[in-house]
Amino acid sequence: MAHLQPISRFSRFMARHTQRQWLALGGPHAIISITFDDILASAAQAGARILEAYGCRGTFYVAGALTAGLEQGRPTHTLDSLRLLRARGHEIASHGWGHIDYARAAKSAALADLRQNAGFLHTYLATDQPPHFAYPFGRYDLASKRLTRRQCGSARILGHGVHRGRADLHLLGCERFYGPGRKAAAWQAVLHALKPGDWLIISTHEVEDTCGPYGCTPDELTAFIQAAQQQRHRVLPVGEAIDHFTRLNRATAR
Repeated sequence: MAHLQPISRFSRFMARHTQRQWLALGGPHAIISITFDDILASAAQAGARILEAYGCRGTFYVAGALTAGLEQGRPTHTLDSLRLLRARGHEIASHGWGHIDYARAAKSAALADLRQNAGFLHTYLATDQPPHFAYPFGRYDLASKRLTRRQCGSARILGHGVHRGRADLHLLGCERFYGPGRKAAAWQAVLHALKPGDWLIISTHEVEDTCGPYGCTPDELTAFIQAAQQQRHRVLPVGEAIDHFTRLNRATAR
């Protein structure tokens, strides 16, 4: 594909160390955001129901081109399921339109993809505010960070999901709740290491008993939420977590 470019290590380094928008963290509780990429049908159904059973809501990152389709043989969300998620209090965020690699795409292609998905969210969900965003494949560079900083309320990558003291809103990390990360020993260690005022973000895909390498089972998600609440951590969608820390910062500044 002609628009693909190689990923520069220097560009990624610069993305991590420039164009930062810091959000100060703090408060009496650790905050956890549970996110779902691509919004498989099982995430929109079983995943959402599990969160709701514990009084929680999640952030669902949608790529519009995947609507009413299949991803690796598994059914994805529909427009009705997106509307239902939002009506039940979950956050619908952006994963770009075509699930392209933003670190390799030309700037014009990345911008067009981002705007197309924003139009999709506006048309079908009446979303007008800048969406929160997750990079497809977790791939980013300096140019894509500059782009999402202008167009989005936040942008999430993969890895480094525990934020302490402060978080760069346009390079938010997340822990993978799939593969080795869905094993109890792995996520229990992360939960036990959390301190008051920390912000943990996790991500997964499908929520099925027969999940693939990028998903988790309903029992695993349930166990994670139960453990988080037993340790008095709060579960909030990404946007609500940002609002929570912002309110605390304003109150502290008075």
